[in-house]
Amino acid sequence: MRQALISLALAAGLAAPATAQEEPEESPNGVSTWYAQAITMSETGPSITYYWSKGRSLRALTVVRGRPLITLVHGDRYYVIDGVQNVGYSIQRGPRALAEDAKGERPFGFEADLIVQQGGERVRSERIGPETMAVVYRLTDDAGRREVWMTDGEDRLPLVVETFDRARKSTRRTQYGSWTRQLELPDAFFEPDPRAELETLSYQGYLEFTTDRGLIFAIVVLLTGTFSMLVMLPFLFIQFFYAPWMEAQSAARAPRD
Repeated sequence: MRQALISLALAAGLAAPATAQEEPEESPNGVSTWYAQAITMSETGPSITYYWSKGRSLRALTVVRGRPLITLVHGDRYYVIDGVQNVGYSIQRGPRALAEDAKGERPFGFEADLIVQQGGERVRSERIGPETMAVVYRLTDDAGRREVWMTDGEDRLPLVVETFDRARKSTRRTQYGSWTRQLELPDAFFEPDPRAELETLSYQGYLEFTTDRGLIFAIVVLLTGTFSMLVMLPFLFIQFFYAPWMEAQSAARAPRD
């Protein structure tokens, strides 16, 4: 059953990966642009994230329980914005994150490269379209097991990422689809709405931020690297802060006897 579900997920995203492996077109203004969407199923419920990138600039829109959370990475600033209330944080990025920008790599969807770098083994391959092959890498350790289905090409586009947490006995599965490249994306697309109410923090001020919300953000950033900053942060923010806050708000509005 599990294998059938993954195969169905791959089939649903066939067109985009096949297109992405064709001979790349000329990048707009010489800068590579990408778009993809990711549907994640976990014990906390489903969420969907839309990703756009231009060079190292990133815009991610995560929707959970009907509420949008916008994540922006542009220049020396990192933003997290509540899409309904139009409020959030503008945080100065650290030296390590800025150094990563010099590599010029796609700032999201690099789970395939990560598992290979960490010693994941290629366990099988499967044809998922007339001209598209998917390869599967697996990494098993004391923490659990992670499998990444990716396109068999230079771009190594992730299609399905499945993580089993041994301690919690839970599985988290993310399906990527609609991979598209070389979109016309203006720089302004990666900047926050000028009407948004943003609390601005310097990098040092961010590290010293001591409120409950600031502590959660600091723990995430200090204990994780670029991968978490660009891919996992929206999920962690929603799971450990945003969803509980929404539940508390709903409870406060509930009629009392």
